[in-house]
Amino acid sequence: RQVLSGPEAVIAAARARFGRSGTEEFWAALLDNKNRVLAWERVSQGTVDQTAVYPREILALALKHKASGLILVHNHPGGDPRPSEADIRITAQLARAATDLGLRLLDHLIVAEDRHVSFQEQGLL
Repeated sequence: RQVLSGPEAVIAAARARFGRSGTEEFWAALLDNKNRVLAWERVSQGTVDQTAVYPREILALALKHKASGLILVHNHPGGDPRPSEADIRITAQLARAATDLGLRLLDHLIVAEDRHVSFQEQGLL
């Protein structure tokens, strides 16, 4: 099983999933207690500048795979990786809900062309 050892490893794996997608996609890497990938799941695919994300669906996937941790990743096809207010809000909701279920939300990364933002590195998580 693949081990996601840091943001660069997550970004490389995520870019392979996004390809050259012109629409926003939201993915979850579901991890065991040693940060080994149990599964990658595409949570949603939207338009060029937004996608619908429902915390309940993400947490249900984590429970289905018996994950103990998760890393969220989505792309910004427009090229600007800075998180929107909606990105910050949904991440905070997911972090609270994950904690309530005994899950670890390790990071949320936004990938755009050759740049990225890590919520963990930015102190947003």
